[in-house]
Amino acid sequence: MEKCKHIVLAEHPRGWPNESTFRVEVQQLPELLDGQIPARKHYLSVDPYQRSKMTTEKSYAESIVVGDTIIADTVGEVIASRSDKIPTDSLVSEYLGSSECGVASGSAVETIDTGIAPVSAYLGVSGLTGVTAWMGMTLIGKPVEGETVVVSAAAGAVGSIAAQWALSKG
Repeated sequence: MEKCKHIVLAEHPRGWPNESTFRVEVQQLPELLDGQIPARKHYLSVDPYQRSKMTTEKSYAESIVVGDTIIADTVGEVIASRSDKIPTDSLVSEYLGSSECGVASGSAVETIDTGIAPVSAYLGVSGLTGVTAWMGMTLIGKPVEGETVVVSAAAGAVGSIAAQWALSKG
């Protein structure tokens, strides 16, 4: 099976993360089980929540364990599928972490349609970020044309999409 590089947490940072916070390890992909797919990453997302997961302090999210791969949302290409739902060479979005490749359950990935948007967009407006903004605006906020919408975090990933959505709707 294939070997690939992973960025792992070397230590929980005190203050700002630095070079000693991370290390690169080469890991061999495990033997595939039925339903699993290995994917080679094309893009990965670096997001603010990742920093909160590097600490041992109480947080809304569980901490990354020292020695584990840094979590990240990724998009990539399936290299040898053992899933009858996702064929080899498919483009997929998965949550496999900061690595060149990884293995996921076929039920834990979404296929990507490059006819809708480019591959990289599935880490932004066509991915979880865009879905979060859309749900916040259409299912929770429900603004109507002519109303003023205030997005308190409009400089962030989700907020910038929410603001653009509101603008497009008047």
